Amino acid sequence: MRTITYLGLGLLVCGALVFVASSGAFDSTLADRGVSIDTADDGDALVGVDRSELSLSVDDGEFTCTDSSGSYCFDGHFNYDEVLLTITDQSTQTELEDVNVAGISTPDGDPPVTSVEVISKDDQHIVEGTVQCDADCTGGITGSACRGFLGSGTAEQPVNEQPATAELEANGETISVDLDRTVDVECEAGTVTEPD
Repeated sequence: MRTITYLGLGLLVCGALVFVASSGAFDSTLADRGVSIDTADDGDALVGVDRSELSLSVDDGEFTCTDSSGSYCFDGHFNYDEVLLTITDQSTQTELEDVNVAGISTPDGDPPVTSVEVISKDDQHIVEGTVQCDADCTGGITGSACRGFLGSGTAEQPVNEQPATAELEANGETISVDLDRTVDVECEAGTVTEPD
């Protein structure tokens, strides 16, 4: 009977060891998995954006009188019709159905960007607008810009360098993107005599 008791106790101890001791397999796993997220550059993103850098010279602008008394012009601005941004659909399938410009603003609204429109063709959407650079007019009449009665008048554009921020919305069947992008706008200092 003693042998059976010792044998029973031995089996009981062995059984307990089976439950307590490790089997050699993994009981738990601790792994360090790092995740990194990078933002794609504008040229490599799903919605690619190519920004223009605008240097606006009076030789390329069209003068408009904005302040006159009688037929004499005191103040005005030069208008420049420019491409501000080019947006490209770079998805694997052409996804973008429309691109809208919610607004384009400059600090203190100077120089203003007006007449903004998006021209879409295939997978490109071109954002165009008119930049108005301030100009002072001396010696001129409104009918002929700054041309004076007895001689020439001048329109002078002072230097003004500002960022213009465009708020863009691009939509497709499976994507919707809201972007703010900055375009550098520089009104170069210059003077035009008798501008047309």
